[in-house]
Amino acid sequence: MGVDKRNPNGLDEKKETPATPRISEAEQRRKNGKNVYIGDYVKPFKATIENVNIFNQGCKILADRLAILIKTKNFDLVPENPRAFGELTHVM
Repeated sequence: MGVDKRNPNGLDEKKETPATPRISEAEQRRKNGKNVYIGDYVKPFKATIENVNIFNQGCKILADRLAILIKTKNFDLVPENPRAFGELTHVM
């Protein structure tokens, strides 16, 4: 038997493996048990002027957080506190 010209030393070469797909930041956070959302759950509330103002302010806070996420594509830069809807936030 002759020497294999592709592998002259007779040793098995490492097989190339396909590149590992990049895991998204959201998936990494999910695996680490961190939140991957920027919103809060809102519990049912009585439609008083005060509650509607709290809700509207919470919507503005979420819009600001979403703008940060869209601009930076980095969940770590999106603040999680304070809760956007304050006392109207449903904590799970």
